[in-house]
Amino acid sequence: MAKKIENRAAEIVMIALIIIIMCTSCTVTKEQGNDEVVNTAEDMIGWIVEDVASGKLDSTTADTYIDNLEEIITDTRK
Repeated sequence: MAKKIENRAAEIVMIALIIIIMCTSCTVTKEQGNDEVVNTAEDMIGWIVEDVASGKLDSTTADTYIDNLEEIITDTRK
């Protein structure tokens, strides 16, 4: 019984170590995160322009969305 508990404890420790290693090796730097924010906001602006062109979105609402996204891009690049 004691041997079974030791084996189980060893398994749990190994799983915990693997999870910690996976989490620390997959960290995203602030610069990478900022780049992703900018890329996503730029993509969204492109989608909004397409939606206006196809008539899915009115230009007044689109202008507001685009202004907000451009502000996010500007703030993120600071």
